[in-house]
Amino acid sequence: MTHRKLAVGVKFVAGDPAPRLLFRARGEQAARVLELARKFQVPLKTEHELAELLYQLPEGAWIPENHFRVLAQLLASIYLLSQKNYEST
Repeated sequence: MTHRKLAVGVKFVAGDPAPRLLFRARGEQAARVLELARKFQVPLKTEHELAELLYQLPEGAWIPENHFRVLAQLLASIYLLSQKNYEST
């Protein structure tokens, strides 16, 4: 399966009912977002199927509950990756 270049940003704030979709981008715009994220050492994780699902939501939308489990696993892996990178510096 061919994946088109997508980038989505998610934010969770304690006390909010769910994470929110901060932004979504595709094509050249997604490539630029990813380039800037790497430049500023923002932890990235590739999850094509989740990105495709989240891309369908409007920006600012609450993430639907049926996506919580996979999103939680993704955020946990990003957190662990960021901790590992922090400890190695």
